[in-house]
Amino acid sequence: MAEAPDPELWKELDRVEQESREQQRPLLSRLEPAIAVLHDAPNALTGLATGEPNAPHLIVAGEAIQRALDDLRALWLLLQSGYTVAASAVAADLWEHAMLATCTAGDEVLAAEFTKAEPIERPEPGDLAGRAVQLLAVAGADAERMMLEFSVGYEWLRQLRHTNYTAIAQATPGQANDGGALHLRALPQTGGDFDDTRMLLAVVFMALRRALMQLAAALEIDMAAEGREWLTRFDGAWRLVQETR
Repeated sequence: MAEAPDPELWKELDRVEQESREQQRPLLSRLEPAIAVLHDAPNALTGLATGEPNAPHLIVAGEAIQRALDDLRALWLLLQSGYTVAASAVAADLWEHAMLATCTAGDEVLAAEFTKAEPIERPEPGDLAGRAVQLLAVAGADAERMMLEFSVGYEWLRQLRHTNYTAIAQATPGQANDGGALHLRALPQTGGDFDDTRMLLAVVFMALRRALMQLAAALEIDMAAEGREWLTRFDGAWRLVQETR
């Protein structure tokens, strides 16, 4: 049996990713306290609810938030290792899960669709945004402003996710070849431009914030009373994301 080739490029990734982590650390270490608060916020919020928050629509919304938290952790690990464009794909999935939670927490009819024996497809991002705007407008939000905010955030994630396709379309043989042979490998970002990283985290923070505020309303948590301390801590984390440079 022939021996497998020595995977030298795979081994080299450990070194490249470590280099990326060292370059990302100054920014990410400043942002990590805020992302830790964001991750822990859903569990802290449900702990404020009285009674048994086991209504079907709350269970569906909670599961969507759980999936969003999985995405948040995966996104963080990707950013640490320098895979910013790959992280944008995870961030888009997080956005959709957070938007689904926003909708199902306040829309029992939509949530009921997910409890049927036959599974359904997750609604399209535009449909989710439309439903969320309707719900938030009932609560007094500016519907036009909300729809613009949703569209801009998701569209930015989509564009970042597809920057690799732009690079592929613009590649030339001279750029793609290394010594006359194709040199194909995973390639973490090791540059010093952190604008995309900051923007990614800001977009997902806002997406989860909307979901959690809608969940708080469904749980009948008074943010001026029992939820006041939670909201103060959460808003402090959001300010940290906004102000970190």
